[in-house]
Amino acid sequence: MAIITQRSAGGVVFRTSPGGIQVCLMLDSYGYWTFPKGKVEANETAEQAALREIAEEVGLGDLRLIGYASDASYRYRAGPDLVKKTVHWYLVEAPPEAELRPQRSQQVEDAGWFPADTALKMIGYRSVRSALRKALSMLRQRGMGANPERAG
Repeated sequence: MAIITQRSAGGVVFRTSPGGIQVCLMLDSYGYWTFPKGKVEANETAEQAALREIAEEVGLGDLRLIGYASDASYRYRAGPDLVKKTVHWYLVEAPPEAELRPQRSQQVEDAGWFPADTALKMIGYRSVRSALRKALSMLRQRGMGANPERAG
């Protein structure tokens, strides 16, 4: 058995709408709603990887990286090996008119924009819910809506 260390990066992507903050979620190949993310490649920063993965998985460009939101670390088995993974989450703003184009070739089954409180209930992974809570706190600190968690 080998122990493999992996580093991934992804985005808590949001846009503003007349009803408030909306969050981008994608349906992964395991049937869980989550955020776009993927491995940090050689000669790439975590920030660059996050933006690249967002573009590859849900077809979004013209993004503005607001800042670092949180890290999540977990382990899983890949055959006989143990993988220790760290995911770096970034808060990323999309233009209000941004349209999602889920990429099936990237194992993305669906994607959508959801009010933050709805997204918190839909997310299938505890660490991803935690990243969203931290990102919403960042938005509140920046004055983006009185209470983005309740924006609809």
